[in-house]
Amino acid sequence: MRFLAIALLVLAPVVATAQVIPPLETSLELQVIPNNPGPGETVTVRAQNVSGSSSAQTFVWRVNGQTVDQGLGRDTVTTTLGSAGSATVISVSVTENGTLVGEKSITLRPASLDIVWEGDTYRPPLYAGRPLPTGSSVTTLHAVPNMTQNGVRVSSSNLTYTWYINDSQAPYRRGLGLDTIRATSPQFENEFTVSVIAETRDGTQRAEGEVAIRPTRPEIVMYERPPLLGIRFDRAITNEVALSGNEITFVAFPLFVNSLSEPEYTWEVNGAVVSETGRGGREVTLRKSGEGSGRFSIEFSLENTAALFERAASNFLLTF
Repeated sequence: MRFLAIALLVLAPVVATAQVIPPLETSLELQVIPNNPGPGETVTVRAQNVSGSSSAQTFVWRVNGQTVDQGLGRDTVTTTLGSAGSATVISVSVTENGTLVGEKSITLRPASLDIVWEGDTYRPPLYAGRPLPTGSSVTTLHAVPNMTQNGVRVSSSNLTYTWYINDSQAPYRRGLGLDTIRATSPQFENEFTVSVIAETRDGTQRAEGEVAIRPTRPEIVMYERPPLLGIRFDRAITNEVALSGNEITFVAFPLFVNSLSEPEYTWEVNGAVVSETGRGGREVTLRKSGEGSGRFSIEFSLENTAALFERAASNFLLTF
């Protein structure tokens, strides 16, 4: 009976058990500066929330699998990103006394974003500059992102845009395909900033842009209108103009007003208001009477009582 018991013991199957090693749990995080880098931009990546003292730990940094830096306490690395849409994988492993205490990797896909803006204000024909906003006008802003996925540029309509004004944490506007907004200055004539973040639907790419806008005040550009040549847009009147014939016609073009029809216009000659005008009050014809020479101060002014900051004046000398 003892022999049988030993035999049964020998023949009994042996059950093998495997030890399951839990994955390394770590609070290690990577901070990227700047937060949303653009193509070709140099970025700094910093390891944060490392367990223990970073000065006693060894950091090994890799970019796209290649070791670029390592050493005690080296918790920061700097590298330069590639073209728009390219992927740069940055990883770090942290050891202390030969024991792995943390590891992390991130993938950066640089993208850029430009903001094009202009005031919803008037500018005369052939004016080279863009229309500028005033303290009481509207500004139109358009985001132009540059993102690529799999070698194809991402359509602007497939991106989600989040717009901010000044330092507000609450979005001004947010929406899919919302690449254009209209905004007014929150502090009248004070400078304000507008920023936007564009993000792909899967959240793998982000780009941001910011512009600072300083509202201006309306200006006036004055032109002569000879009878046979029409308005001389190529030659603005600045300080003085000479009367060569018996009469001369001036046309005023306001810059950066909401509408040509809204302001009230006034012409004055040596302080006396001229009642006979044309083009809705923006044109005046002056005629010479008598002989001799003279110098006259010509002033043109505008004021829109419905818009707080829409007023301007311009003057020059007429000689004959």
